[in-house]
Amino acid sequence: MRILTPILGFIVAVAIIFMIGKNVIVKAAVEGGVKAVTGLTLNIQSLKIGLRDSSLGINYMKLNNPKGYEDKTMFDIPEVYVDYNLSDILKGNIHLEEVRLNLATFTVIKNREGVLNLDALKPVEQEIKKEKSKESDKPKEKTNLPEIQIDLLKLKVGKVIYKDYSGGGEPEVKEFNLNLDSSYTNITDPKVLVSLIVTKALMSTTIGNLANIDIEGLAGGIKGQIEGQLGTRLGQAEDIAKVTQEGLEKTWEGTQGAAKEITGKLKELF
Repeated sequence: MRILTPILGFIVAVAIIFMIGKNVIVKAAVEGGVKAVTGLTLNIQSLKIGLRDSSLGINYMKLNNPKGYEDKTMFDIPEVYVDYNLSDILKGNIHLEEVRLNLATFTVIKNREGVLNLDALKPVEQEIKKEKSKESDKPKEKTNLPEIQIDLLKLKVGKVIYKDYSGGGEPEVKEFNLNLDSSYTNITDPKVLVSLIVTKALMSTTIGNLANIDIEGLAGGIKGQIEGQLGTRLGQAEDIAKVTQEGLEKTWEGTQGAAKEITGKLKELF
């Protein structure tokens, strides 16, 4: 028994070190991946990998503004849940079956020089350049971004804040409580994911007019995604309408049949 005790202690210690090390590696990978996609730094307070399932939980994640902005945070994301496909991950394919992203606060800032913090986001910057140069029909350039497959994205956006420091002195501040709750499927480009979050949030505010942001231009990269979701919802609505119409027609036919039968019996009686 005395011999087994140190052995068991060693095994437990190795397991703890492995779990801590795995969390550190995944945390660094997530922060590095977001940096590659957005061009901005990401801070994660805590990260937990499921022991019995293929889940990943991230708490208190913040995407920072570039240098030159008085506010440090652009995206304040208190909670992220990811359900990944382990077999595909082991093959080197980033396959996420479900992602739940809870974005509490999204802050858009115009600094004292009149430059928006959004301009520093790589996907937004690329969409602006593409719109200005009218190169939307040219083939896309190859990038070193990792390929990704998100089967289902559940996006929540709580509040969007706009701060304008360009007038000097205290900033002009406007807040928009959105409480958006949307779902999207089959996202295969990490840049589309970023553009989707930004565009979805801004479309529900007047920040586009306040900051002179071309929302339609930003939506260009996710047009297919939005149309796909809209098409799905329209199809579902058409199916419901069709079933309802068929049900009403059958009910009407049944009512007519019953009325004829009652009329015939009344004729027999009188």
